[in-house]
Parts: sequence; C-alpha cells; structure tokens
Amino acid sequence: LLNALRTHLDITGPKEVCDRGACGACTVWVEGKPIVSCLSLAIDSVNKEVTTVEGIGEDPLQKKFVEHEGLQCGFCIPGFIMSIQACLRDKPKASLDEVKKSCSGNVCRCAAYPGMFAAAMAVVKGEKPEGDISKLSGAELKKYIEEKGVPKLEGMEKVTGRAKYTYDIKLPGML
Repeated sequence: LLNALRTHLDITGPKEVCDRGACGACTVWVEGKPIVSCLSLAIDSVNKEVTTVEGIGEDPLQKKFVEHEGLQCGFCIPGFIMSIQACLRDKPKASLDEVKKSCSGNVCRCAAYPGMFAAAMAVVKGEKPEGDISKLSGAELKKYIEEKGVPKLEGMEKVTGRAKYTYDIKLPGML
C-alpha cells in the first residue's frame, strides 16, 4: 500500500523508513483504523477508504505539534499525527497514557516525544491553536520571539505531509 500511495499517487506524507512495520512512519488509516502501510497490500484496500495525513487537512493537533515543538526533522511526524489523531477522534478526553499507547508503534529518532504528548494533551484540554505566526513581522514578531522563542516556520509543512525530503523528489529519468 505504501508503494502504491507514494509511487502511483505521489503521496509523500507516509514514509518508508524500516520497511518492517516497526517504526510507524508509514501509518495511514484504512476505514478509519491506523495501520502500517509498508506491510499492507494495496489490493486489500480496494474499495476501502484510505486516509493519509494529507487527507485530514490542518487540524488542531497538527497546529499544537508545531506550537509545542513536537517535531524536529519531521520525517516520522505524519505517522504520529495519524496514530494520535485516531486516538483523539475515538476518545476526545483521552488520558496521557491512552495517547502514549496509541502511538506505541511509532518511533521518533529525534526524541520529540515530550512536545508531541504536550500537544495531544493541549487538544484534549480544548486549548485553541495560535494564529498564523508566519504573518507576524516587526514588533509583533519580536514580541513573539522574546516570549516563545524562534517559531518553526516549516512546522506546518512537516505535520501535514507537505514537507519534501530528498526521498520525495522525483525528477525525469530517475530510476
């Protein structure tokens, strides 16, 4: 399924990292259930709803991931978003332990777990996401940086699957 999504549909959110179902970077939903797409046959998803991180749009969890710095390189983040979002969709008042369990099959080599879990708990508490900080400038930007630090301007691209890595680049004539 992962190969079909990436090669034939140009979907770049789910990533192939381990190719053994051990890291969760390729997590997608099939009929709303999180699965590792690297171990799933595309033929088994025919006539079923398959949702990737690109398909959930920009939601409060993704915005909170950016605010709480629940990402660094961002390569694994779409898989985490899919796992945690499914948990919060099914259990809007999930506990921290439930959130952790929901993504126990996902691995972040940058160890951004504290920010991820803080983001999930902020969503559970109903905290509203910040406004679009990419539009700040001058005194407003200076104040933001003084209070919260340098914003991750590429954060939304990473949490929505829009960020492009070398692995995602396809040029004419490439094998």
